[in-house]
Amino acid sequence: MSRHESLRDKTLGERALILLPFYAAAFIVLLCGVSAVNSTIDDSGLTSITVILSFVGVASSFVMRVLGVNPGLPAWVISGLLILFVVKHNSVADLIFSLLQASRADPTSSASVGIILQWASLAFSFTMISNQSVLFLMVPCIAMLGLMSSENLNPEMVTYFLNFVLASVFLMGYELHLEKGEKLSREEIGPLVRSLLFISLVVVTSAGIIGGIFSAALGIAGRSIITAAADRLSETGVSLMLPITADSTDVLSLSGLPPSTSGRVVMKVKARRPSYWKERTFTHYTGSEWHAGMRFYETLDGQQLGERRIYSFQLDQLMGEIPKGRTRLEQTFHLEEELAGPLYAASFPVEITGRFAEIAVNPYTMDVNVATSGSVTDYSVVSLVPSVTPDDLRKASNELGREQADEVRPFMSGRVPLVPARVIELTREIVAGKPTQYDQVVAIQNYLRANCRYTLNPPTLPPETDATDFFLFKSKAGYCQQFASAMAVMCLLSGIPARVAVGYAPGIWDSKEECFVVRDRDAHAWVEVFFPGYGWIPFDPTAGVQVEGQGIFSLRRLYSELVSLVKSRRLMPNLMLGMLFSLFAFLVMQVFTLISLPRPRFKVRFVRNREPSEKLWRLYKLMCRVLAKRVGNRKPSETPNEYLKRVESIGNPEITEAVTALTEMVTAAFYGGKPVTNEILADASKCIRVVQKLIRRNDGNVQSSDSHVVRVQ
Repeated sequence: MSRHESLRDKTLGERALILLPFYAAAFIVLLCGVSAVNSTIDDSGLTSITVILSFVGVASSFVMRVLGVNPGLPAWVISGLLILFVVKHNSVADLIFSLLQASRADPTSSASVGIILQWASLAFSFTMISNQSVLFLMVPCIAMLGLMSSENLNPEMVTYFLNFVLASVFLMGYELHLEKGEKLSREEIGPLVRSLLFISLVVVTSAGIIGGIFSAALGIAGRSIITAAADRLSETGVSLMLPITADSTDVLSLSGLPPSTSGRVVMKVKARRPSYWKERTFTHYTGSEWHAGMRFYETLDGQQLGERRIYSFQLDQLMGEIPKGRTRLEQTFHLEEELAGPLYAASFPVEITGRFAEIAVNPYTMDVNVATSGSVTDYSVVSLVPSVTPDDLRKASNELGREQADEVRPFMSGRVPLVPARVIELTREIVAGKPTQYDQVVAIQNYLRANCRYTLNPPTLPPETDATDFFLFKSKAGYCQQFASAMAVMCLLSGIPARVAVGYAPGIWDSKEECFVVRDRDAHAWVEVFFPGYGWIPFDPTAGVQVEGQGIFSLRRLYSELVSLVKSRRLMPNLMLGMLFSLFAFLVMQVFTLISLPRPRFKVRFVRNREPSEKLWRLYKLMCRVLAKRVGNRKPSETPNEYLKRVESIGNPEITEAVTALTEMVTAAFYGGKPVTNEILADASKCIRVVQKLIRRNDGNVQSSDSHVVRVQ
């Protein structure tokens, strides 16, 4: 007798009670997959719709299963609706494109596959009227979790995955019990749900602990191997590391790779004081990237000096006005790899010496590009670095002179970025009451240092999301590029000329070689702010922020991260409320089983340790279940002999004879005190086999009865 057939013998209330835990776990599985997709898309409206559809779909399948609806009926209905949609949209491709448009997703992105799976799973949730279909729901859901984990590194993804594992383990365990062919009674549901829930929690907890320990250990080992390999390969001129700009030298992506943490030496710089070794300047903000903007370069004529050439900048011609408050800084660079393209130098280079075939300088950013006729790893630079005090900058005029306005205007024509209104409001609050431009810049810098956290593993920027808004209000975590970008945008919103510079931090001073050793991990991004009369002054919002530790595990760090997530609203309230609602419903169900369901009649023991009389009673109950389809369920108040009279009404002498024999065994054991032996148990099993065989024969079922025999050892 199949499980679907055996449920027909139950009342509606009993069916609902048996199937409720099964479908509750299925709802959590579906919700985890759907939430993973919505977390990546970050559309609150779509989130609400899909969560509601998830509940309605699973609830509809649950109700149809309880009512005994034909399993094929919902599938045909969904298929018919799908055909109508396809006809309306002319093709399957148009239908899929419409779904992607409704989700505001880029059809070319990998997230689009997750969206298609999401809508397919929601449609499938209305057709789950069998155990196999409910289990199949796990397939698209784990696919959605896997796909979205590659797109979305937000912490809630871990929550979704752990809930998925918890519900899946429970789902498979419950389904396995349903398929044993043995009916569940009211007494057995409570202990079964509690035991499966306990097993699920043990599996998830163990996986989390073991995974955390092993992932941390593997991460440490992996970083050590990569660092060692990079150091060794650097000797041969080969690099494993990607540049900080990620996309190209003219584009700074705010969703690209973080700076490398490798200890590979990039260059050694001899200078009497530390400075930022600038490579490139970015002036135009697009919402998710910074662009180099003005790409106008002027080629300089150099003076030959042996094998080298000296290139001197005519600042009055390039800039119109030489900034004040500057000191001369001489630098000698030794690169570990051949120089090509942008040249590293302290801000505001005025003289470059090296074996360069050609040098071109951008008069607006003072970025330098070089062309070489051979291998160049050494060169010298003379820069005019800022040497000003806060009072100097406070006294600087907030008004731009004509020539200075000409310098700033080329990349400030659209200087107010198109950002969400709340970014503008926050910026106004921060700079309110600050009398000078310098005080406003420092206020923005201090706000970022106090309210944002430095990490090399920030959440992924969702598609079509403003990077500044996401950093300030949702993630509140990132590395130097996010900090510098946010500060530059907020300065621009305040009417202050600002831009983002990238290159390397000063590095570590080596007293033996008397130079600064700059490594991969020193790759950095900072902000340059224009002050009339003083030119572009560097500010670093990343300096002094709390750096995320790299330890194996810390409860204190975990607690601080959770607090940070709540404060920054990165837990995505709509999705997390749905998850919490599911878990709450799951716990309520467990409390319901503890309070309302009757206790099991027998103590739960291992099968092989049961008393012979208990085994005989279980065999008798099994026979009653086999006969339930013909004579109905045995009432708790009904004695074995009273139930035998109902069996006699079938009118089948062979069935009556087998049931009579087993009834006499039970009566003798429980009413007459006769000991139950193994021979009696063997005879009882034979009686059940006879009854099963005769009932199947009468139903036209010719399958072998041996496969349906249940032995109690």
